Amino acid sequence: MKINTIAVIIIIGVVYLALEIANRARSKRKDLTFVIPHEIDGKPVRELTSALLRRFRIAKKATKIVIPDSVTSIGSGAFWDCKSLTSVEIPDSVTSV
Repeated sequence: MKINTIAVIIIIGVVYLALEIANRARSKRKDLTFVIPHEIDGKPVRELTSALLRRFRIAKKATKIVIPDSVTSIGSGAFWDCKSLTSVEIPDSVTSV
């Protein structure tokens, strides 16, 4: 079975173009650090939940999230909607995840 040379060249070109587009998109992405406040509406933030992070729409785009010392617990799925997240700064005060 012969493989058409032109078809192979087209496939290689399409794959290269897709990789180039992905690399350019990744390089344009800005690093964005989101620092969670110690208090919200005068109340200390004790638990980090997905509902809390959804309250701050910017958290969805953050590449880094800094958790305050007031937090002692991180709820299940807290970061489920943080698609760009690459790092989380967790203080020693967190005793439950």
